[in-house]
Amino acid sequence: MNEFISNIIIPVIVAFATAKITLRQDIRKRIYEKREENYLELYNLLLKLEDNPYLIYNNVEMVNRLQNLWPKLNVFASSELIETFKPLYKKIEAIAEEYWNLFSGPDYENRKSIQMEYEDKTEQDFEHEEVLYQETHLLDNEYFSKKIVEIVNLIKKDMGTR
Repeated sequence: MNEFISNIIIPVIVAFATAKITLRQDIRKRIYEKREENYLELYNLLLKLEDNPYLIYNNVEMVNRLQNLWPKLNVFASSELIETFKPLYKKIEAIAEEYWNLFSGPDYENRKSIQMEYEDKTEQDFEHEEVLYQETHLLDNEYFSKKIVEIVNLIKKDMGTR
């Protein structure tokens, strides 16, 4: 009976424990890699927006990518990072949504055609109105820069590189 335990049971227990530890390490590694991938995407998007704040008005380039990233961050990011990024994300989303509501879609096209017909507005008038709106409704640069620093510090902390 002792031989049975030492020759069969103990190796099975050791193999099971080793497999469990290996699986746990593999899961942690995959989570770390996904977290890293999402953090890098967030960082790149924020840097692009910092370099060109007018990208906030480009729905495809910026807002849609952030909207696609947001659920992933909710799964992989620390709660501290999510709470730090959330107000910035909501602000970006609100600015972009307000802009698109004012300067795209059927309502905008109807208003534009009526004003061109009855108020003698030109295409340049509408372009000027849009540019003026964009310039006066950008994210506050100081607020944005501060948030980026906070987010990058939290990313470093989460990734263990600080």
